Amino acid sequence: MQADDLSWIRRRARRLQRAFTVTRRRAVREAARDWWQMYGKARSLRGAAA
Repeated sequence: MQADDLSWIRRRARRLQRAFTVTRRRAVREAARDWWQMYGKARSLRGAAA
């Protein structure tokens, strides 16, 4: 995971926290799950194929 990935998660968590008034921890967990669904699986599969 790169620094830009972490900033994506941080931005997403901030948006989730504002939109749904959830705790920061919950927002970060949800944002990380979203990141994994969108980017993580593709990267892990690409690494396995190499």
